[in-house]
Amino acid sequence: MPNKVDSLAVVIATHGRKGTVADTIRSIALLNAIPQIVIVVGSAQDDLPEIKEVQPFELDLIVSTVTGLTQQRNLGIKRLNNTVEYVSFLDDDIELHPNYFLEVCKVFESDRKIAGFSGAVIANGNIERIRAREMLDQLSIHPQMPFFGFYPNQWPGFYGCNMNIRSDILQIERFDESLPLYGLGEDCEMGFRLSRHGKVGGSSRCPAIHLGVKSGRISELGLGYAQIINYIYFTRKGIGFPKISTYFNVLIKYPSANFFLWLLPNFEKRKNVDRKGRFFGNIFAIKDLLLGKVDPMNLLKIKVK
Repeated sequence: MPNKVDSLAVVIATHGRKGTVADTIRSIALLNAIPQIVIVVGSAQDDLPEIKEVQPFELDLIVSTVTGLTQQRNLGIKRLNNTVEYVSFLDDDIELHPNYFLEVCKVFESDRKIAGFSGAVIANGNIERIRAREMLDQLSIHPQMPFFGFYPNQWPGFYGCNMNIRSDILQIERFDESLPLYGLGEDCEMGFRLSRHGKVGGSSRCPAIHLGVKSGRISELGLGYAQIINYIYFTRKGIGFPKISTYFNVLIKYPSANFFLWLLPNFEKRKNVDRKGRFFGNIFAIKDLLLGKVDPMNLLKIKVK
């Protein structure tokens, strides 16, 4: 029998990947340590998985009135009960170490000043679930491993595919709902806000693998738009994003890379990326920036499907 971690809940936002999220739920059920509840928030009824077998944890399947990662996560937060101390926000295409949730609790208990952290992502994209499961099952968590680190090379140390946050802080800080369709950068933005309440970083004791499933995406044009507008919007909020490096990335680095790889596709490592779509999304965003329309909600007015 798995060890149930009654103080921990899982929230998974999903869109267009009911089969993928169903496999993730079944995988969580087979871990050595399982959460009290898994809350899955779909953007439509068709997003919710069809799972007939009984799970060893409570499974709450709900539908959001809007399509948006941040909105769906916030709806999941509203479903938490008062016995939950820690919340793991997971992507719908994730695989976790068998003791992931047990280690999450240990990390938080090691230091009351830890507000939130991400587990160590040991592989990210282009990996099959079976292979990911094999890698994680063979990985040992050594007793002498440090509980927490800041990971300065992965600034700011908070990655959205697996984020763990103290539930009491979520009564103060919610995900920014001004990010429709693409919540790009919402993890870093939340990390900066959490840092006002305590330490934010990562833990190698909580390994995870992000499968990087591509189905369910809306459009590369929409992603290209969010690459620019979202980060300019975050920078203007003044909560942690440095202006010079952020403006350089979104106005020069991203558009240049997308344009270059569109014209010279032989240099593209990720063959399923539509660089032309991303580049034109960048251009639409820069146009709105020049017109003084820095609002992620503008994406709803653009035909992105």
